[in-house]
Amino acid sequence: MTKKKILDEKTFFKEKRKKELIYIAVLIIPFLVFYLNFISGFNQLPSPLYGGDYYFHYGVVQHIYNGNAPWTNPQILGEYNHYGWLYHSLVAYTARIFGFDVMKTFLFFPLVVLILSGITSFYIGKKLFKKDYWAFLFSFIWLGIITAYSQMHARPFAQRLLIPLFFLMFLNFNENKSLKNRIFLGLIFGALGLTHIMAFASAGLFLIVYFVYELIVSYKHKITNVLNRAKEFFRDYWLPVLIGIVVSMPYLGPLLFVYKLNTLNNQPAYSSRIPGISNLFVFLKEMFFDYSSFFVFILSLFALIGFCYIVKNREEFSNKIIFMLFITIIAGGFYYFITMPLGIDIMVYWQFLIYLPGLLKAVLLTIGIIAVINTMKKVDIKYSYIAIGLIGILLIAAAVQQKHNEYSDRWADTGRQEQNIMFSMAQWVKQNTDKNDVFLSTNENSFALFSLTGRKIVVNRGTHTSQFVDLDERMTDASIMLYGNDSEKTKELIKKYNISYVYYDQNWISNLQWDPFLVFPKNSGIFDKYNVSYNRVNKKLDPGKEGVPLYDLLEPVNDNLWSEKFEEFIYPVMFWGESEQPYIVIFRVNNTLIEK
Repeated sequence: MTKKKILDEKTFFKEKRKKELIYIAVLIIPFLVFYLNFISGFNQLPSPLYGGDYYFHYGVVQHIYNGNAPWTNPQILGEYNHYGWLYHSLVAYTARIFGFDVMKTFLFFPLVVLILSGITSFYIGKKLFKKDYWAFLFSFIWLGIITAYSQMHARPFAQRLLIPLFFLMFLNFNENKSLKNRIFLGLIFGALGLTHIMAFASAGLFLIVYFVYELIVSYKHKITNVLNRAKEFFRDYWLPVLIGIVVSMPYLGPLLFVYKLNTLNNQPAYSSRIPGISNLFVFLKEMFFDYSSFFVFILSLFALIGFCYIVKNREEFSNKIIFMLFITIIAGGFYYFITMPLGIDIMVYWQFLIYLPGLLKAVLLTIGIIAVINTMKKVDIKYSYIAIGLIGILLIAAAVQQKHNEYSDRWADTGRQEQNIMFSMAQWVKQNTDKNDVFLSTNENSFALFSLTGRKIVVNRGTHTSQFVDLDERMTDASIMLYGNDSEKTKELIKKYNISYVYYDQNWISNLQWDPFLVFPKNSGIFDKYNVSYNRVNKKLDPGKEGVPLYDLLEPVNDNLWSEKFEEFIYPVMFWGESEQPYIVIFRVNNTLIEK
């Protein structure tokens, strides 16, 4: 190769990279400006304090920011983390390393995800559609219509960045099965395992579906092809899969080898809607006939065109992979059609409908739009220009409408409100208590306290508590401590849970009415023994969900906040509000009495 040819190639690739960067900058900057303005208006999280997902994840971030190991349980002392912690660690360590305010870091970190996701989606578009302008179209659909970056926790991080990265690495690997690409694919697979177990399962299921599809295609020829293809697949994917499993072990290891996947708190069953054929119709509607608005409905028809195109031309590699995405979603999201008749317990089927459908819809929309424009071009070039203009207006209108909906969302309005007295309390707690001090309160009050401080709690909302902790036992013991009449038992339980403080606020009664201590009937004898009054009820274990199962339960009741026996062991150390009727009170456990 001559020196002049080498220089020409360098110039070509330099100009190509420069062109790609211009596309990416033009794409990302408008969204970045919008979200900078949007998030800058927040004084608190755009979420309900009692039971809001953002606050739960903010509590996990503070647990790590306070100096605790990411793999330890953020809520319950002495347990392992039941939730993937990579995203929380990135936020917490960013705040610690650079000295940023932890809430501001939590609020603005999605902008980092926005930039990286925009870059990733552009290069996915390049892989699938070859041209820069089609890659730009795909990435605009992804950022402007499919995703919303005001969401601030691990699941959107997986959905909007890691799943697209996994897909991009998968495409790179199938193009060039180099050691570097094997390692990158494995690392992203492992990162999914550290972020959310169902994102990890979704990516794993995609590989399984792809493998099975390849075997079926091989079977159409002869059995030796099936065996050869199985060997090829194993040779190609054993290293990425092994790397993914090893990388995810700091999170998955304790669940597999310590807890042995023994789910003492079956929260998926409490919060998963009872499945049925309607779930499939909802998925198909949202994918192909989404009439939530006029603009979105028209666009969803392009997704239907795109789907018909890939089915018709699925022998092409890129179309085959998109079709495999669709099959993966159907297999993961609707397997209960097979398992329910067999009497097999239904797990979190709906989680499979979170991670892959957005990517699928963005690809199908792009394919459908390209197909329409190319068809118009064959008829008459001027028709293609008209189609490009109309589709461009439609895309911009849909993106503007979506961003307007985000800005005017009710919880966004909550985020713009000034911080209330709860935040003053949280500041005091963080400054005057140890990072591992344990607080006793009601379910919802405990959730709020943990979320604002990262401190440890005894009880919690059932669906925000580790599946591997016996929450039923904890609810029972909390009821005995607060409502029982046996001082020795109360002291025993305070020691058992290492309780240092009791947290009270004026929402104590109303929160108990909304989310009471609920335990299974097996505990009736224990309640009778310690004189805890209760009602037999038929209620759901997740008060915030509709369409979830009801259970026969015991609901402990008491006319007062707590019994006189319990009050003997605590004394107030700080209050907020009027002294005659304080809004918040922190009580300290009297260790001298407990040790007697």
